[in-house]
Amino acid sequence: MTEIEELSPKGRPVLNDSLVQKLIEIPKYIPKDVKEPFRLREDNGHLRSSVSLICDQPEYKFTLSTRKLIKDPMDFSVIFIYIDANGREYILRRFNGDHGRHYHKSTGTYISGPHIHRITETAQKEFHKDETVASETDKYKTLEQAIPFAMMELNINYEASKGTVSLSKWC
Repeated sequence: MTEIEELSPKGRPVLNDSLVQKLIEIPKYIPKDVKEPFRLREDNGHLRSSVSLICDQPEYKFTLSTRKLIKDPMDFSVIFIYIDANGREYILRRFNGDHGRHYHKSTGTYISGPHIHRITETAQKEFHKDETVASETDKYKTLEQAIPFAMMELNINYEASKGTVSLSKWC
C-alpha cells in the first residue's frame, strides 16, 4: 500500500490518513536563525506571519503561518502546511478563532467559537476544502494562546532552545 493512492477531484494526490498522522508526529523545528517567527506584518487587512520549519527527514517540508483580521482579533488562524515533493501545498491543520457561526459541511451542523480544521482522506475526495472536518475546542481563545497549543499538537519546537519560550513578544 502506497502513502498516496489516488487523485482528488482537484487533480492532486490524496494524502491518506496514516501519512497525515505521520506528518503530524514527525518532530519539526523553527530554525535557530529565525529570531521572531511570529512577528506579525500587515497585509491586506490582516496581520500575518509565516515560518518554514525544518525536520530530520529532509524529504518533508512544512510551513507554519498565522493570520489575524485587524478589525476582529478573534478572527484568526494558525495554519500548518505540508509541501509535497512537487511543491503542492496541503493544509493539514487550521486552528481558528471565534469568527462567528461556522457551517460544518461534513456533518451539516454549525460550530461556534474556536475550532480546529483537519485534513482527512475522505474530505480530500468529497469536499472543496481538504481540511473541511472541524471540531470545537476550548484549548485557546486568542492567537497568542493558539500558537503554543498548535506547536504542541503538531510536535513543533525551537531548534536552538528545545525548551519553553514565551511567545507573547512575537504575537
